[in-house]
Amino acid sequence: MYCKHCNVHVKGSLNICPLCHERLDDEGGDNIQVLPIKIRPAPDYRKLFSQIYLFVALNLAIIFVLLNVFIIKVKYLETVFVIFLLYVYFLIKHTILSPKNAARKIFLQAVFLMLICLLLQKTLLNGSEWCFTYAVPFIAVLATILLGVFTLVNLKDFREFLLYLFGTALIGFLPAVIMLVQDHVIRWPTWVSTIVSIAVISSLIIFGLRDFVRELRKKFHA
Repeated sequence: MYCKHCNVHVKGSLNICPLCHERLDDEGGDNIQVLPIKIRPAPDYRKLFSQIYLFVALNLAIIFVLLNVFIIKVKYLETVFVIFLLYVYFLIKHTILSPKNAARKIFLQAVFLMLICLLLQKTLLNGSEWCFTYAVPFIAVLATILLGVFTLVNLKDFREFLLYLFGTALIGFLPAVIMLVQDHVIRWPTWVSTIVSIAVISSLIIFGLRDFVRELRKKFHA
């Protein structure tokens, strides 16, 4: 494009001259200068968020640890606070701001929440079995239902949901296995989680085994 007012060629797809802001022409003269236009890359908001959040979280963690050591004095409370800060970071960056598909977000959220419950059980609630009795079964069932709904809604791209659906179904068996190994009474949430997992895996085998195997091979480049 050519600007007759500035007598320059402008590289790019602009219709307005960046110097005088007049409309550009398609053709120009011979003895003219070429003005390259540099397109600035879009700002990386995820990187900016990471830097700001890590700065704020680090200072908050230090302050809270000092408060707990000298004033509050609750055992493992600073550990719980740091875990909470990590979870908020993971939630915002890898779920809200992430361009990944919804199935991956749901699966990772379920895994991360289960790990948090396990850490809470081992720290603040030492000796309690609420994590594998109630928390993990509830999270597994909720994640499985959400993935099932997304799979039905996105029938055109349902294959990318199958592996994550299978993963959450396997996690749903974990509470029953833990309870049997530790010789604990299996409560009703664990039974619900196990039944839902059996239903999902049997559905995958009956209705989507070929697509599941295809996605598995593509995932591991087999």
